[in-house]
Amino acid sequence: MTPLVPTRRLLVAATDGGVLRCLLPLAAALRGRGWTVGFWTPFLRDRMWLRCVGEHPLPATRAGTEALPASLEPALALRAQVGGLRLDERLRRHAAAQWRAAREAVGRFDAALVWNGGELQAACVAEAARAEGKPVVYLENGLLPRTLQIDARGVNAAAAARERIAASAADAPRWIAPVAGAPLRCAEPSLLFRWCATAAEWIEALAHPERARFALHVRRRALRQARRRKRPVAGDATPLPERFVFVPLQVHDDTQVLRHGGWVRSMEDLLQAVRAASPLPVVVREHPMDVGRADLRSLKARYPEFLWTRTRSLEECLRRASAVATINSTVGVEALALGRPVVVCGDCVYGVEGLVHLASEPAALRPALAAACARESAPAAVESLLGALARELHVALDRQKPDAAGLARLVQRIEELVLPVMSLASGARSSDRSASTMAATELVGALS
Repeated sequence: MTPLVPTRRLLVAATDGGVLRCLLPLAAALRGRGWTVGFWTPFLRDRMWLRCVGEHPLPATRAGTEALPASLEPALALRAQVGGLRLDERLRRHAAAQWRAAREAVGRFDAALVWNGGELQAACVAEAARAEGKPVVYLENGLLPRTLQIDARGVNAAAAARERIAASAADAPRWIAPVAGAPLRCAEPSLLFRWCATAAEWIEALAHPERARFALHVRRRALRQARRRKRPVAGDATPLPERFVFVPLQVHDDTQVLRHGGWVRSMEDLLQAVRAASPLPVVVREHPMDVGRADLRSLKARYPEFLWTRTRSLEECLRRASAVATINSTVGVEALALGRPVVVCGDCVYGVEGLVHLASEPAALRPALAAACARESAPAAVESLLGALARELHVALDRQKPDAAGLARLVQRIEELVLPVMSLASGARSSDRSASTMAATELVGALS
């Protein structure tokens, strides 16, 4: 008799086309290991893309009367804020329909994989899995180039690996830069597909504005960025000061800022605090993802004494800076790797006292910047921190060009996080069935 192989079913919450370029090859690698993989996404264009490559995404919404749980209200508010939507009853009804569909989809699988987990669709899947006691794996861009974060509780400051990184940074091995292998080719949508998908999005937006307006907002934003991102500004041609504080701006509506920014609620809060506290001239670099979508012109007008740059090399700014001030950007890790002192204002996974200068309140920023500018380099323990990140949180894999070796490492980490929890859940269900059988046997014996 052939032994029964336990089913291993994973639900993937897809978010956008850029992430699908990594998730589709990952699904193929998981299926090669015996997994059954399904996709769930509420966005029309991504559902069309999945169907074009032979996938069958689960229904995006489901009718019913169950309301959105209170635990998903922050994710709903974030979606409304990012998409410029009104947080009205119509949007709540559509979010509740997504929640019901996510719960039904999760019920067919043993575990879930989400990207970031902060946006509404990923949060619905993660919350539904937690409600049923099923494991969740979170993925996100890594803190160093060509890496991905993977964790069982969250990403960045919410990662479960954060405590282990802080505790084991001193004993961690030295960081070894990953070597990328030959990238795997992922099925890309044709130009005709993009035109048809855009037309379908506009039709859906006319019929159901609460469904498609967010997606259309993202598409228009991407077009504006592509046109403006490479346009230089006046500061790109201005020589850098001999000594300066470097401030790399972050995406203004990223979950890193909105949820883990601490006392910094916006880029203006950061710039205002740095202007009042910096002992040196300040160089500000615009974030490429905010070009064309955030009102940077008004910020430049309010802070004309700063040197603003857009196309200047990030590495050049980091190497020449006396100190780097950030909320919780991944640029802080790159600055540490290049030997520069870093001041962190928000909450982040690398915010370890002694490795960075922490400014947990506005009054602490001035002494933190003064101490950072007085140092000539980052502490020697930085390599231990990078090693701890590589061991506890990172997988060496380029999201845009995934290779077979990186995907194999990622599948192994997913199984390490998921399979023990699935085994415990399976054992608990077996115990419940055994207890029910014993109770029924005792009842039959008592009646007879």
